[in-house]
Amino acid sequence: MSTHYNAFISYKHADLDNKVAAMIEKDLEHYHIPARIQKKTGIKKIERIFRDTDELPITSDLSATIEEALANSDYLIVLCSKNTCLSTWVEREIQLFLQNHSRDNIFTVVADGEPNEVIPQILLSREVQITDVNGEIRTVTEKVEPLACDYRLQRKDVKATEVPRLVSAMIGCSYNELMDRQRQYKMKRLTAIFAASMALFIGFGAYMIYSNHRINENYINALSNESKFLANESEKYMNDEQRLKALWLALAALPNEKTPDRPVIPEAEKAITKATRAYVANDGSANITATWNYTMPDTITDFQMSFDGSACAAIDASNNVRVWNHGSHELVYEYSSVDDGAKHIEFLDKDILMITGYQFVMAVNTSDGSEMWRHEKLSDEWISNTIRDGFQVMKDGSVMVATDSDGLYKLDINTGTILDVYTIPTESDDYRSIAFAGFQFSEDGSKLSFFTSFKTGAPDCLVVCDMKTGDLTYLDCAAEGYLPDGYYFLKSKWIGNDTIVFATTRGMGETNYSYENKNVISTNKLGIFCINADDLSLRWQDVFAENSFAYDSEFTIIDDVNGVLFYAGNIISIWDRTTGELLESYNTNSPITNMQWLSAKESYPMFFTHDGGYIDLNNGDAAYELLPNDDSLIISYYFADGMDKAIANRGAYVHKEGSNELIFYSVKAYDDDICFFKDSPSYLAYDNNIEYGCSEEYLSIFSSNGGKASVSIFDLSSMSFMNQVEIGNEDSLYGYELVGYENGYTYLTDSSGKGFDLLEINNATGELTRTTLFDETYDCKAVMGDGEIFYYVGDVINGPALYSYDLEKRVAKGYGVDTDSYSKNVIEFDKENDIVFCGGDVDQILNLKRRDKKTKVIEHSGEWAETVKAVIDPESRKIVTTDDHMIEIFDLEGNSLQRINCIEVEVQGMYVFSQDDTSPKELLVMYANGELYRYDYETGEFIAKTNLENASKFASQAAFYHDKDKNLLFVQAGMVTHMIELESWIELAAINGGMAYNAQNDAFIVMSEVEDYEKKVGFYRRYSTEQLIEKGNKLLEGTEISEEFKQQYGL
Repeated sequence: MSTHYNAFISYKHADLDNKVAAMIEKDLEHYHIPARIQKKTGIKKIERIFRDTDELPITSDLSATIEEALANSDYLIVLCSKNTCLSTWVEREIQLFLQNHSRDNIFTVVADGEPNEVIPQILLSREVQITDVNGEIRTVTEKVEPLACDYRLQRKDVKATEVPRLVSAMIGCSYNELMDRQRQYKMKRLTAIFAASMALFIGFGAYMIYSNHRINENYINALSNESKFLANESEKYMNDEQRLKALWLALAALPNEKTPDRPVIPEAEKAITKATRAYVANDGSANITATWNYTMPDTITDFQMSFDGSACAAIDASNNVRVWNHGSHELVYEYSSVDDGAKHIEFLDKDILMITGYQFVMAVNTSDGSEMWRHEKLSDEWISNTIRDGFQVMKDGSVMVATDSDGLYKLDINTGTILDVYTIPTESDDYRSIAFAGFQFSEDGSKLSFFTSFKTGAPDCLVVCDMKTGDLTYLDCAAEGYLPDGYYFLKSKWIGNDTIVFATTRGMGETNYSYENKNVISTNKLGIFCINADDLSLRWQDVFAENSFAYDSEFTIIDDVNGVLFYAGNIISIWDRTTGELLESYNTNSPITNMQWLSAKESYPMFFTHDGGYIDLNNGDAAYELLPNDDSLIISYYFADGMDKAIANRGAYVHKEGSNELIFYSVKAYDDDICFFKDSPSYLAYDNNIEYGCSEEYLSIFSSNGGKASVSIFDLSSMSFMNQVEIGNEDSLYGYELVGYENGYTYLTDSSGKGFDLLEINNATGELTRTTLFDETYDCKAVMGDGEIFYYVGDVINGPALYSYDLEKRVAKGYGVDTDSYSKNVIEFDKENDIVFCGGDVDQILNLKRRDKKTKVIEHSGEWAETVKAVIDPESRKIVTTDDHMIEIFDLEGNSLQRINCIEVEVQGMYVFSQDDTSPKELLVMYANGELYRYDYETGEFIAKTNLENASKFASQAAFYHDKDKNLLFVQAGMVTHMIELESWIELAAINGGMAYNAQNDAFIVMSEVEDYEKKVGFYRRYSTEQLIEKGNKLLEGTEISEEFKQQYGL
């Protein structure tokens, strides 16, 4: 991890500059901070100043060390002298620093010359972007006046006044406190000499107050900058699936015991919201998310899960072993020995872990961490610690442990008692037994197979031993051509009690491998052989070809197809175990890290891939029916890229190659602080045929529960269910649209048939009234008016028409519209100005105050496709329209006022916005790519944009709600609710599955699964910062973080 620096000194390598730069470094790093200020700020000293002592050649780039130091420095100190203009590197370092920091974090130190002559021009001006009257973005330059620290003074004056000024700004303390004794002495002298001059005294006091204010501002700014850094690092760790570190840093970026006066910044709120997974609902999907990390002292070489998933054990490159409880994450056992390190771990039973070294064997109870038994020296020879090839748990409650040349030991897993030792003598007197490399027992345990050599060298024979008689039969695989020169045995597997399959492969240096930054990839051909175990004759053979790195390989039996499966590299193949016919072969396009059977009920195992993929061949996914070929695969990417092993059990444990951490992924990980609506009906968790609409008072959910289209009404004041009403005989929701709510009724329109109907639902009783507004139509839109419904229809016979339906009198009235084109896309109503707007191929305005009751056609001032969205601004008496290529603003008379170019992405919604009654108005535009643009409402100039996370590309309409009291903006697009802080315009949260923000309850409305395949309507109260901090601290209870990590971030 990168080193954090308090400051970076940028200067020209010349005699004077070198001397002054060394002074600055020494002055700052040797500055003694008084104990009282240390306690207040928590900073004991300025620890790290980066000063590069090597001159860079003119033609080189900035070194990676300098670039990293600039990125990880809080402040940049630019040494300014007459030599500065001769350096190309000072300006480049300033430019690189400004990519991640504000100009306020740059100090200048004048070594000689005049400030306006020696300070780099880049600090005397800055470029800003403006949008001119033509809507074009131009870059202009404006002057700035940076503050300078004067090192031209006498050395004693520099140390007395200038160094404390730098220090106070960097550590965020009061300058007055640093200078207190000196100032007190000066004040006494000044008081004695100028006692009669009250004006001077007042002026000096004012200066002191001003200085103190500035220093306090710098202190708060320093804390804010530190919080931004910690919050950004937290997000990086969260994205890298290291949640514990993300939580530690997110909490450090907020007020805590160490820095209680730390300001709350939106970046920190966003970081803690992500790290705590606040507002994450159980949406009915797998919702697989990294939620915990387990750390070893060194790089993890292997890890195992207990059979029931209650414990996880890991071993690292320094031979340490740790065991954690799955539920509590508590470390229940730890083994560490310099002289007798662990080499292998293996679960023998649900709570028995075997640990082996070169010669010792022991067992640990993983439920309480107690040692059950131990053999300090099982035999005179080394134990075979090859993963899964030197051990086998037997059905009789024993475990077989192989040694290099001392036989095969049978141990009782509960007591460690040596039940038997199997040996096969060798011709050499130096060894008690031949080696049992890759040993396997037949299904009934009556036969044992292994690979060995009766001569010196690598194993070249397959041996089968009858366990009852002790008779041996062996197959010289090299002589039979099964093991060519350069090949060795890889894996073997018994099929029943009479058949053995094994694989051979080339040596390590001849297959796919990597060195330095290069990968050597070629097609590696493995031999697959099926042998009759009774006479060792060949049943069948095949060639298995893969062209990727082989992290693991294994055989397994597929009973459903009478098959045997083998995987290695990026290939999975299945053969008929009787005939050898190749039944299936799959290319995963990424190395397979390991295989796992989830349960005995499954027909096929699951596979994990190096790029974070998960493969299930059981065809449970309906999408398998849509695959084009038999060898097609569905790969789900849930996990970290670069992993070398994964185990699924009560979630999934994943190890990234070269890491000392295990990542635990929870299944259906969600925020359980959810409240459900009273009496909420259940919905199918995987039903995508659900739509919704809401107001401040009511929520309506359209679904097809029970095979019929229905609408459920919820009361948002009491957060309770009211009624569910069937609205159609079909399960399709096509053609139904929520118009609005009025006087305790919900109003919908239905255009699913030939006509156009109005549906009125009494929210209290559920009574449904259906009124046909038009017999035949093909395009129709409706909007809620003041006691009436306005609707635009495409009359099949007479052409388009605009009507209003009086909800009390229950009569319809028509208005004159343009009949040459259609305004079928948009209809909006402005109650304040009595305006109806219809948009589409042609845009029309109906002023209800006019006597003629006819629409006025709006003429667009340039190229225009068709209007797809529009909003009316009653206060400014304007209409904002868009065709997804351009935005055009009109007054209510139809006069064009402004045109704004879109970004050639679909517009999901527009909103006229102002921070308060005195602030200028802005036009907010939500695009389908998740970008929220801000434009000046009067000039159309681009202001800024905010990138919203998890944005729904398929949302038909984005809705906005501005809470002025909380200074928050809520954007609802599809099933995602975005919460934005308006001072910084930073998105604090993106609530997936969200349907609305309800202001009266300060809550987010969501759907969340309650049982398998069922979900209900619920809500999350909006968390305060204090509640998020409490939530984060609760998650971290009982956890520890390394001292190295704490020191790196000053925790």
